[in-house]
Amino acid sequence: MKTIICDIDGTIVKYHKNYLNMLTKGHIPLPGVIQRMNNWEKIGHKIILITGRRENLREITERELTNLGVPFDYLIMGCADQGRVLINDEGS
Repeated sequence: MKTIICDIDGTIVKYHKNYLNMLTKGHIPLPGVIQRMNNWEKIGHKIILITGRRENLREITERELTNLGVPFDYLIMGCADQGRVLINDEGS
């Protein structure tokens, strides 16, 4: 089993530069992404979603993801959009 860590905006759904557009227009999933994520879930991978969206948008974000059929185990909100670094050992 693997842990998949994935951004939301521009990675799972089309990126909206304006939060107002996100709240009023909803999101369009990028081609093939939801199917790929459902495949990861079926084979037992953990899915962690990470976003720069603020914590006060959690309920809207979770509802949106559920309505789109995006599987996830954890949602991490409020992470900087200027780049993220994952440091992990490979168990060797």
